[in-house]
Amino acid sequence: MASIVNNATQNHENTGSYRIPIAVQFAWSIVLVGGMLVLPDTPRYMIKKDNLQGATKALAKIRRLPESDPAVIEELAEIQANHEYELSLGKATYLDCFKGNLLKRLLTGCALQALQQLTGINFIFYVSILRSINRAVEMFHKLSLS
Repeated sequence: MASIVNNATQNHENTGSYRIPIAVQFAWSIVLVGGMLVLPDTPRYMIKKDNLQGATKALAKIRRLPESDPAVIEELAEIQANHEYELSLGKATYLDCFKGNLLKRLLTGCALQALQQLTGINFIFYVSILRSINRAVEMFHKLSLS
């Protein structure tokens, strides 16, 4: 979608060449914010905040079942058990991501991603798709003229 908008506005000689792509990006963020306002808090979040009644209500609303339905009660018990298990493992912080073996994994992943970007593979794929489309359009145009 972004590629289409960028290609459609690249020849504009006014500020629309950069304002239109930015406006299209805002459209998606407005949809996401609207969804955040309409959707209820998750049952997992409510259990984490010790709000069992709210979690039951939210889960029943998501599943479109009454709060006393066995499926809701069973799933809520499973969420509670999972939360208690996570608490039994101990507290963790974001700082733990930068310690020990996790730091090695993090640096390896970042290095691989950086090296992939440095190879220019995204540019190659992008240009090859554009060239294929241009060739198809040229062939169609030649066929329609003959």
